[in-house]
Amino acid sequence: MTVPTKEQFDIFLRTIEDSAARNLQDSLTKQLVLSNRDAAIQLIGDLISERHRKTDLIQEDTVYQWLSSHSAFARMIRALRSRDRSGDLHDTDSQRATKIFDWMKKTAESDSTRGGERFRKRKEILFGTHRRSETVWIHRFVSALIEYHFTDSTRQIVENRRKFRSRVAAAIAGMRALRELGSDQAIVNRFHALQAYSGPAIPLIDSTSRKRLGILLRMQTTHIDSMYPIARLDDTARERLFVLRIARANQLCFGKSKSALIADLMGFEGFDHQLDERTIERHCATAVQVRRQLFGELQETSDVTVV
Repeated sequence: MTVPTKEQFDIFLRTIEDSAARNLQDSLTKQLVLSNRDAAIQLIGDLISERHRKTDLIQEDTVYQWLSSHSAFARMIRALRSRDRSGDLHDTDSQRATKIFDWMKKTAESDSTRGGERFRKRKEILFGTHRRSETVWIHRFVSALIEYHFTDSTRQIVENRRKFRSRVAAAIAGMRALRELGSDQAIVNRFHALQAYSGPAIPLIDSTSRKRLGILLRMQTTHIDSMYPIARLDDTARERLFVLRIARANQLCFGKSKSALIADLMGFEGFDHQLDERTIERHCATAVQVRRQLFGELQETSDVTVV
């Protein structure tokens, strides 16, 4: 099979994005689960039926058929589905809805003392919007394929990386100049006068200006590799970017890069160059190190003295 067209890929992504039954998601609240068992189970049952319908649409799509024709993709889907603990494969939809309700109820009851995040995460898993869900991984994978086949992202990334420091410096200078304007009452008065008939008034300097300048100052020394994963343009730049995109998707989903699987996924038709598994492992290890540097930077972040 040939690589699908950009239009076919875009249609497929829209189908995935619509598969989370978001119109039902807001209705499944912690209050409903704790106060109305029958209504909550009915809502969960409706969600299961909707996801069956959407799953059929996804699997009937031309792009999904193309993906499924590759053994590496089929292995990934099996790995993703092997972690589904929302019910036995032989359960009826009614039994599955009851088991999911019991799971959500226990979470809702314990959430009051745990910051209220567990219920939200459980609901994301149920609705297929959690970062570890099958549909989210497929969306990331297909997005990476689109980027590889139909965009010039690598060139734009390298160009933005080259301009990053000068752009931040210009923004800092602009913010400081704006603060200087704010110290001149005549300028402030004229600024307000000139917007008298242009809708709601906006301040020349607001309460976020100091914080915004502080963040820009921090950006001068931020780890640039975590922002722009590609530093040079060469024959394998697009392949390297694809590897990093899928490594990140796998990290979010499984907690590991799965370099061997990435090598298999690059067996899809359409790739100009093949990277060996050892090279992929090296790129994945570098990406993990860069992420750790970013986390360290975020942990060290504190209020910056603005001068």
